[in-house]
Amino acid sequence: MPASAQDKLAETKCQEKLKATILTHAKAVFVEGLTKDTDLDVVTGTVKGYTAAWVVAYVKKDDGLRLITLLQSLGNPNVEDAYQALIIGLRSKMNDAIVRSDFSEMVDVNNWMT
Repeated sequence: MPASAQDKLAETKCQEKLKATILTHAKAVFVEGLTKDTDLDVVTGTVKGYTAAWVVAYVKKDDGLRLITLLQSLGNPNVEDAYQALIIGLRSKMNDAIVRSDFSEMVDVNNWMT
């Protein structure tokens, strides 16, 4: 049964929310390698008949833009699953990113409850 226009709109909105989550996590994970001349994006494609997604950086160079792949998810049945796989991968890298960060102002919210 073909998807209705409403179903496609809901799917697109869901994908945009997932993409925003990916970009937020990617900025935290890859912050040390980013400069003001770097833009992050999430792109999709098809590899061997399956959906793939990549977190990429567009780095501005004197001779133009350079595309750098930071993370990939291959072999997925659809875009949503590809995005979910990227989120899982980025979340697994978040601890390392937090450990590298400046802890001087960090407060544990669990201590607020006592």
